[in-house]
Amino acid sequence: PHATTAATPDKPHANNDRSRTRLARWRPEPGKGEEERMNLAEAPEYLTVQQLAKLLQVPVATIYRWRYLGEGPPGIRVSGRHVRFRRSDVEAFLRDREDRPHAGARF
Repeated sequence: PHATTAATPDKPHANNDRSRTRLARWRPEPGKGEEERMNLAEAPEYLTVQQLAKLLQVPVATIYRWRYLGEGPPGIRVSGRHVRFRRSDVEAFLRDREDRPHAGARF
């Protein structure tokens, strides 16, 4: 078994080393983020689920949920388990979802 440390005033959430390592894995690497975003103009003609999620800055699970609910851009099944999204369909999807305030809207 693993040794654990008791909580003290200077370490209120003391735990074993494994839990700290597990939490550290979820932190983004320094310098990553902005440059990893995908630009629609630079996107390939056919995007994977992962590329679409990255482009729209949503979790991959959201893309799958949209497909299940019949929302989101239409996909093209290129083989049994592989789906691609045409860039022009993604552009149309985004145009249809543009947020246009109504006449009495206040900001």
